[in-house]
Amino acid sequence: MKLSPMRLSIAVLTLTCLLCAVLTACTGGGTSIPNPFQPTPTPSPSPAIPTAPPAPTPTPRTLVPGDIVGSQVFPAGDTASGGQGGAVDGIACENTAQTFHIHSHVTLFQNGAQVAIPLAIGLMSPVYSMGGNYANSGTCFYHLHTHDNSGIVHIENPTTTTYTLGEFFDIWGEPLSVSNVAGVSGPTLFYLGTSMFTGDPRTITLTNHEQITLEVGGPYVFPPFYTWTY
Repeated sequence: MKLSPMRLSIAVLTLTCLLCAVLTACTGGGTSIPNPFQPTPTPSPSPAIPTAPPAPTPTPRTLVPGDIVGSQVFPAGDTASGGQGGAVDGIACENTAQTFHIHSHVTLFQNGAQVAIPLAIGLMSPVYSMGGNYANSGTCFYHLHTHDNSGIVHIENPTTTTYTLGEFFDIWGEPLSVSNVAGVSGPTLFYLGTSMFTGDPRTITLTNHEQITLEVGGPYVFPPFYTWTY
C-alpha cells in the first residue's frame, strides 16, 4: 500500500522519537556514551618527600664548678678495673706541678637519657666540697681527671702532651668502643662539636674546649653545647 507524503512524514517522526527514547533509557538520561578511543589521562605526580629540617642551633649552657649535667648513674671515682694509683696506659698518678692544663667536655647519652660523667675520676682518696659536688684534692691525680659531674675533663701534665678519650675511659675503668659505651651496648653515634665522628671513639683527641658527645642506643638527639670560663 502506498503511503501518502503526510503519512510517511508522520511515520518517520514517530520512529525518530522512539529511537531517542531508547537511547535515553540506555544511557541513564542524558549521559554521554564514553568514547572508547579517548586516551587515558596522565596521573598527577606524587608529592615530593619533604627535606629534613636543619639541625637546631644549640643553645649553650654555661658550666660552673660543682655542676651536675645529666642523671647521676655512676658512682664517683674510678671503677675497680680503672686507675687505682698505679700507671694506666703509661699515665701516672702524681702530685707534681702541672704547667700544661686544658679542658675538654664529654657528654654521654644512654638510650636517649643524658647521664652524668662522675666526679673524682682519676683522683685517689678525693676530698670533697660544695656539698659533695666537687672533688678538691686527693693523694694523687692522674693527668686525666674530673673534679665534678659537669662532664669537664681536666688534662694536666708537666709538658704539652696529647691524650685520647680512650685513655680517659681506661683511667675511669669503663669500656669504650663503637658498640659499647660505659657498659651499655647498642648502636652508637659520636660527635665532635656538631660534626659526626665515624671512627674509633678511643682515638678522639682531648683538645682544649673540645665538645665530645657519645650516644649509645636510641632515641638519638642533636648534641647539646656548653661553655665554661676556665
